Amino acid sequence: MDDNLLIVLREIISNYGESVLFDPRRVSALFSDLSKDAPKAQKNALIKCLEHGFIKILKNVEVSDRDACKQKLAKELNEEEGLDLNLCRQAIDLFEAVIFGTVIKKENICENCGRKLQEEWKICPFCTTAPANKKNIPTKKNTDTKIQELTKKAEQGHSDAQYDLANCYYDGEGVGQDFDKALCWLTKAAEQGHSDAQYDLANCYYDGEGVEQDFGKALCWLTKAAEQGDFRAQYDLGFYYYTGEGVPQNFEKAVYWYTKAAEQGNSLAQFKLGLCYYEGKGVAQDYAQAVHWYTKAAEQGDSLAQFKLGLCYYRGKGAAQDYAQALHWYTKAAEQGNSLAQFVLSNVNLTE
Repeated sequence: MDDNLLIVLREIISNYGESVLFDPRRVSALFSDLSKDAPKAQKNALIKCLEHGFIKILKNVEVSDRDACKQKLAKELNEEEGLDLNLCRQAIDLFEAVIFGTVIKKENICENCGRKLQEEWKICPFCTTAPANKKNIPTKKNTDTKIQELTKKAEQGHSDAQYDLANCYYDGEGVGQDFDKALCWLTKAAEQGHSDAQYDLANCYYDGEGVEQDFGKALCWLTKAAEQGDFRAQYDLGFYYYTGEGVPQNFEKAVYWYTKAAEQGNSLAQFKLGLCYYEGKGVAQDYAQAVHWYTKAAEQGDSLAQFKLGLCYYRGKGAAQDYAQALHWYTKAAEQGNSLAQFVLSNVNLTE
């Protein structure tokens, strides 16, 4: 895994908070801006980890069970997304390093002279340059002022301030970590119709994080966020109804919410919707519609959609049989580490 991706991820978290890891679409966009030279396959594997919710899983597992959990997650990603198993392991290891600091922090090196620095050094003693990870650190005074301002606005009923204050208590940013206060402010913001708060509160109830697990309340808040147009909530509802996880399985409702999220450009929902049309689950089987949604997701870089699209062109399902197009999409998927596409390219002649 490219070392620069570790630095970029930490920069993203530093600027946007750890909660950004629960927004794969935003992280993907930030990757595009901050890590243009990093291998696409590696960035794709990292985004897939986020889309599958691996961050919460890693944070909730006991340290003694973490290695076994990582192996299970890597296998799941390999099987469900068709990514190279070793690449999956590397991606999960990188997130472990970001969250728990389990590897050497590469950014603790002076940008100017290249010498290793101790974590507590705010100035390089060799060339008097401030290390990259010590630049623009907010002072305690500034942090206290920020919390005071947020608290004042939150108490006045400003939902954005309530949501931001909840995140501060959740992450321990500027205040002592306090899940009860985080849940209190998150609930206040959610009750005022703040869709991000509703989505986060739904996840708290679904995972039993900081509150007793309650699938009913999770579904209630997730639905409220989805009805306001939150594509993450729409996708999650589609996924839960599709799998029957926490709710009675209902393919028709899954298709409904997948469609809502897909129409907003969510590539994972577009792929899942294409799969529903291809298999005729929750909707009349329609290969042309499957190709339509596979294409939408594939054009955004979804490797599994690229593989499925290649398969459609190879078999002539939903589109005229076209080996050139099949080769094109198989190649796109293979370049991102999709092992299924790599296998096809190695064993099937698509040039004749």
